Amino acid sequence: MRAYLKLCDLIVKGIEWVAGIMFLAMSLSTCWQVVSRYILKKSSMWTQDLSLFLFVWIVLLGSAAAVYKGKHTAVTLIAAQFPKPLQVVVDYFAILAVLVSSVLITKTGYSFFLQNVGSKSSGLVISLGWPTAALPVGGILMTLLAVGALVKKLPAGKEETK
Repeated sequence: MRAYLKLCDLIVKGIEWVAGIMFLAMSLSTCWQVVSRYILKKSSMWTQDLSLFLFVWIVLLGSAAAVYKGKHTAVTLIAAQFPKPLQVVVDYFAILAVLVSSVLITKTGYSFFLQNVGSKSSGLVISLGWPTAALPVGGILMTLLAVGALVKKLPAGKEETK
């Protein structure tokens, strides 16, 4: 289990770096879009597509990292009302729900990828396989990291993370 958690830590570190670089590229693309449209009075065709595609990747990669770090969206207000032992059960249930969701995202995302891989974006003129690949890739990463989050929550996993 320790090796799996170390692998998860490494994956999350990689995701943070890649998402950070993507965020920088998205910001620069958006800035260029504003400059070209309002200062140069000539709109760039590719900047909107690039920003949108990068945003999709950032969201899905970031979601995977958030699941592992326990920062995913959760309704803690209700869970906090339960006694401590029941809160643990709710935590397990939440991770299992994320696990099921991530498997579904992977499955449907792969189908969506296959449907769009032959089409091209109008602005960047690249295969729509690139942005739609974020769904199965993000889903796989979420699945792997949700399992890691579940392992960390288990009593044996808590001992290994100390």
